Amino acid sequence: MLVKQAQYSFEDYLQHNTTSEHRYELVEGELRLINPSTVRYFLIAKYLEACFEREIKNQSLPWFYLREAGVRTGWQESRLAYLFITDREQVSQKLDQTAIVQVAPLLPVEIVSPDSKKRDYCHKRSQYVAIGLLEYWIVVPDKNTVTVLTLEDGFYEEMIVAQSDNLVSV
Repeated sequence: MLVKQAQYSFEDYLQHNTTSEHRYELVEGELRLINPSTVRYFLIAKYLEACFEREIKNQSLPWFYLREAGVRTGWQESRLAYLFITDREQVSQKLDQTAIVQVAPLLPVEIVSPDSKKRDYCHKRSQYVAIGLLEYWIVVPDKNTVTVLTLEDGFYEEMIVAQSDNLVSV
């Protein structure tokens, strides 16, 4: 027996996220449950947060980072990023709202897991291109690498950075 899932508007999704204890992405109007992260992934995110915080402070940038917040990627689409950097003003405008930005962040970072490979490498890539994200990173824990995707002529160019290399963002 096939049961059709309810269609959610972006506004329905925002409301649902404020009342649910689970984490969901909105994909083509349907809610997709996101599995909880492992401790390894939280530690990687914490390390990246510390790096971002240090650089933002050292360069006196008007930016802020959010962990596990959402990015609106279409009419009935919203993806969760492990963390992303955004303009401080966007964050200050949403203090009492669901942590989903509707303007493309400066830099989303995904930490790929076995169950998120297709989502992180394919689905998010096409959606991030569509909203004009200039760059995003995919951290690959089991290979100790970061894939840096930089938008050029409507497509993402990939550069793989090893753990021993310096990672520089455009």
